[in-house]
Amino acid sequence: MSLKKKPKHKDIKYINSTTMEVECTYNQCFKKFVQKTKYKVNVPSWNNFKPIKFLYAFHECPDCKRTVQNKEDNSQSIENYQSSIYGEASINTPELTPEEISYVNKFIKDKKEYGKYLNKGILPSWESDSAYNKRFKK
Repeated sequence: MSLKKKPKHKDIKYINSTTMEVECTYNQCFKKFVQKTKYKVNVPSWNNFKPIKFLYAFHECPDCKRTVQNKEDNSQSIENYQSSIYGEASINTPELTPEEISYVNKFIKDKKEYGKYLNKGILPSWESDSAYNKRFKK
């Protein structure tokens, strides 16, 4: 499916990060975009940090390498993710690469290190507990 041109006031401008000038816009490239897929890895905590590898769909411009995801790409990615969870696509999914394994291990390590601050755990504070008690407890 091809992408549609956006109205002028909703056009996306792609900016060069070094010169901070507009390189191109979505409306200049929308006819050139080609649908592609790549494997993506998600490490959800509800799954005991077991990695889930699924196909992620998007459109890419072959000239400027900019990517965009429309509703159809998003729904296709969600379907692939759900089928990976329920085991329908796990038969055809390749094993994790060494880069993906290192990403998963780093993610789990960071999650364990900073997880104590999540879900109403111990919060980092710039002031001592006594200063906090003076300000907020009566």
